Amino acid sequence: MPAVPGFVITPAPPTTIVGPASPVPEPNTWTSILVGFGTAGSLLRRRRRVARGSEKGTSR
Repeated sequence: MPAVPGFVITPAPPTTIVGPASPVPEPNTWTSILVGFGTAGSLLRRRRRVARGSEKGTSR
């Protein structure tokens, strides 16, 4: 690499790898979280509908 007058190239210090954990979840993780919440919500909603239907049937 040719020298440029007025600039000195120094080697960069070694980087430290902290660990495998990333601060932001990956897209696949977000997808799994959203699918799980959606499934749990739909199951709870369905249980409430079934419970309301059985209550209405016994009150006649």
